[in-house]
Amino acid sequence: MEGTQVEIRFLYPFSFHKKDSLFLDELVFTHVDYLDSISLGNYLPNQNPVVFHRNGKQLREKSNQISIARVLGKQLSETGNYKIINGPELLTSGTLKISKTNGETIQICHTPDYLAAISVVVK
Repeated sequence: MEGTQVEIRFLYPFSFHKKDSLFLDELVFTHVDYLDSISLGNYLPNQNPVVFHRNGKQLREKSNQISIARVLGKQLSETGNYKIINGPELLTSGTLKISKTNGETIQICHTPDYLAAISVVVK
C-alpha cells in the first residue's frame, strides 16, 4: 500500500510473534518483550512487555493501541523524515496518521496476520 498520508491502528490483543513485522519505506519494525530494547532500534512493544527487571523478578505492563502507536510515532519523528499529522487523536484513540516531511509517497506493508489496520488517508 502507498500514499502521501498513512493511517495505522494496532489491534487487540496486541500479541505479536517474532516474525511479525511492519515495513515502512526502508524501515522494518518488530515487536519486543522488553521496553528497554525499544531504544536500541526499530522495535515496538509487544502485548505484555517487561518494564522493570531486578533480582530475577519482572514487572510487566499491558500494551494498548495508544502505547504502541506512540512509540512508533516517536521513532518515525526522530528520523526527521516523517511527521505525525494527528497528535491529539493519537493520544486519545491510538490511531497514528503520518506523512513524509518532504511530501513524498510512503510505502507500507506488513507480514500476514499482523495485528494492525493500515489504510491510506484520502484528503
